[in-house]
Amino acid sequence: MIIIFLLQSCSNENTSQRSGHKKISSIRSLEDPAVYQRDTATLIRAIEESSCVESEYIGFVGRESAVYASFRRLDYLISDSIWLKLSYDRKPVMRAYAYWALLKRNSPLLPKIRGHLKNDRGTFCFYSADVMYKESVSDFVRYLKIDTTRNK
Repeated sequence: MIIIFLLQSCSNENTSQRSGHKKISSIRSLEDPAVYQRDTATLIRAIEESSCVESEYIGFVGRESAVYASFRRLDYLISDSIWLKLSYDRKPVMRAYAYWALLKRNSPLLPKIRGHLKNDRGTFCFYSADVMYKESVSDFVRYLKIDTTRNK
């Protein structure tokens, strides 16, 4: 039992070191405004530095995506209104993730974000499983569908 725990601990540590991302604080970031601000800035930067919108698992073997992990953590930390602000970001990748977050939440802000992104010609690569292709923000908004009933 102890050996399994040690192997798991080493594996998690190596994964975070290989990904090159800073470790994000735990639940404390919700209690400490300075930690919250640092964590959200780190996560936003990680997404903005990517040229691709990535699904949860990528590559031939389906490894967990570090960019998607940043998106998932950021989605937990920030409100719909901040996602709306991020939908005006200079990076098309961030604009797409902002739409995705609000769609997942079935947010009442969806019509507003759809309105301004429906003609957005910014492009990014989309990476899902072992498929990568070029996508425009407007096409991403037009074709992304999510089963929101699973979140309820």
